[in-house]
Amino acid sequence: MKEQTIIKLTNHLKTVLADNISMNAYSEKIGLPTSYFCMKRKAVEQAKEAGTISDEDYNTIMDLFGQIDARPRIRATKKESTPDLFQDDAVFSDAELDTDDTSKVSIERDEEGKIVKYAFTVYVRGRQPIIGSFSRDEMNLVYRLYSNYGSGITQREVSRVFPEYSLADFKRILRAFSITKASAPFAPHIIEENDKNKLLEMQFREKENDFLRSYEVEKVKQTENQLKRYMKENQDLKDQLQDMSGLLDGIDVSNLPKFTPTATGREDRDLIIWLSDMHIGASVSGYSIYANEYNQEEVESRLQKLIDQIKKESLMFGNFYNVVVCNLGDSLDGYDGQTTRGGHQLAQNMNNKEQLKCFIEVMTGFMTTLAEEIPCNNLSYYCVGESNHDGDFGYSANIALQYILQSMDIEATIFEKFIGEFKLNDTTYILCHGKDNKDMFKNLPLTLDIKTENFINEYLDNKGIKGNVVFVKGDLHQSATTYGRRFTYKSVSSLFGSSEWIHKNFGNTPAACDYSIVDENGNMLDGRITLQ
Repeated sequence: MKEQTIIKLTNHLKTVLADNISMNAYSEKIGLPTSYFCMKRKAVEQAKEAGTISDEDYNTIMDLFGQIDARPRIRATKKESTPDLFQDDAVFSDAELDTDDTSKVSIERDEEGKIVKYAFTVYVRGRQPIIGSFSRDEMNLVYRLYSNYGSGITQREVSRVFPEYSLADFKRILRAFSITKASAPFAPHIIEENDKNKLLEMQFREKENDFLRSYEVEKVKQTENQLKRYMKENQDLKDQLQDMSGLLDGIDVSNLPKFTPTATGREDRDLIIWLSDMHIGASVSGYSIYANEYNQEEVESRLQKLIDQIKKESLMFGNFYNVVVCNLGDSLDGYDGQTTRGGHQLAQNMNNKEQLKCFIEVMTGFMTTLAEEIPCNNLSYYCVGESNHDGDFGYSANIALQYILQSMDIEATIFEKFIGEFKLNDTTYILCHGKDNKDMFKNLPLTLDIKTENFINEYLDNKGIKGNVVFVKGDLHQSATTYGRRFTYKSVSSLFGSSEWIHKNFGNTPAACDYSIVDENGNMLDGRITLQ
């Protein structure tokens, strides 16, 4: 959020508080939209979630809103009912409506006699009155939302649309205008300006719109609950993952260090770490040709070796401007001892919860160490959305990691699919696991062939991606780089390495991690460290 916006909003709120007037009345007085404070409050909340406003500024602004909300306010009280709005002879004059001695409302009209504003003065014994007004649209919204012939929602729910008024204030304002559940779902100006047939048509249209809005709201709710949204492949998996969600509630991120940019990084040197196929929870049978003891301690040891190598590269090339960690999938070995595609039983030494916990702990530790020990101007994390071993299980784990990294001021992006892209300088990097968790029966190959090149070219055309492109995939636990006419095709190693099944199907694949040192033109100096 811009500093100028914060200062302006803070000054407005201080004036409202000092003058002891309503936010609505203040907005009208200085020519602001009546929804100004409502929109700004929402913007501040969004800025807080996005991390674009400081804690100090956020607390100052919300404290001012709180002080205003807590003030003794002018209250609206009941007045005599308005005319039956469905009567053909219902006419609204611009004279004051009949009131008792505790409230006063009036309808303001333009030169043509059309209603332009609904003004009110509301009194409470021993308190200063609140003077305000509703615009045409605001008043119609009140009628439509509150009437049983409209949306029929509660006073509390309607009042949330007008946060400048407390619930008690809003109830009294409704009484001042004699708005009840039995009222027509249209404000007086709507009834004045339309005949019965038009009103009926509008009512049916509003009912349809309310349904569509409800549908969209439900879609938004599902989108926001990402840990649940992507657990739909089978009901059992979904239910069990929901049971595990409480595991994340106990994670304390308050003491994690914040990433601090280092301005000494060379602007012409970036580092990309290609982290793939960690297979947390995998166990290697004693029948395997190649030994590969694999547990949390070993995973942490291999990641530390990787960091030690990065330190050497930093000493050789100087501090990097951007350090990017790219996760190519299969972070977790699988759910309930098999891949999320099903049909492939897995030897595992961790249950589902242990895999999730181990992954979060080792990756949090890895990114924390990077933030502390590898000077750079930007540190970020990208991850594919699904892969053939961990599917929605892995996606959920990475979403949890994303929230933790963001709390550390580390950029984190989790793609929704098994493929996604980001741009660094003038180069587009397309990340792909190499196989999804549902539809692909064959892996993308280790090296580029004609069929795969056509597949990627179609993806580039569909996405409108041009210029320098690097396509990077995991899955096969091996490193290789080949070149198409429009892009570089890169397969990367596995942090896990080999097992009995892997070396029988793909050959020996020792644990390793690939990385690339990239200049501002996208030229890559590739490195690979063996971790086993």
